[in-house]
Amino acid sequence: MHACLLQPEIQELSEVVDVGPFRRGVIPGLSRWKFEENVSKWEKRNYSLMVVSVLIATVTFAAAFTMPGGYQNEEGTQQGTSVLIRNAAFQAFVITDAIAMMFSLSAIFAHIFVSIGASTFFPLINYSPRFTLISMVAMILAFVTGTYAVLAPSSGLAIATCTICLSFFPSTIYLFYKMVKDWAESGP
Repeated sequence: MHACLLQPEIQELSEVVDVGPFRRGVIPGLSRWKFEENVSKWEKRNYSLMVVSVLIATVTFAAAFTMPGGYQNEEGTQQGTSVLIRNAAFQAFVITDAIAMMFSLSAIFAHIFVSIGASTFFPLINYSPRFTLISMVAMILAFVTGTYAVLAPSSGLAIATCTICLSFFPSTIYLFYKMVKDWAESGP
């Protein structure tokens, strides 16, 4: 694949020089780069991201057709539309669900184009983790807004559920901060 062609250049750029502006190497952190191991890890990571993206696409697709609150059953022009169509939380649910679906499909297509050898699309694979992360955030927000729309009559339960679900964000930011800090302190 393309990675094999870059092996000599990556090895050269990852060499550590103890003086000058590149004392940590031109590409910091690659002084311990083992080409075959890292390509294998990269492929496994991308496979995992592909699976996560497919699962998110599946869940958001299902959520779009099993609307929170259900559908209008009475005969007439409104039959088959959502009961909560004018609810702001429901509208936020529909938008965040669509965002999650769009970004997860973008990640899937990036993986497909790269896997079939479309070399012009190879840079897309770098965006796939970002697309997957954005779709995960949007899926969480869709869950929160959909839950709130349905539980709004019981405001205490709705607020408690939203608070529990949204606690994901500060805890994830904290863990990410710790991970980056530990990585920076360990250095190459």
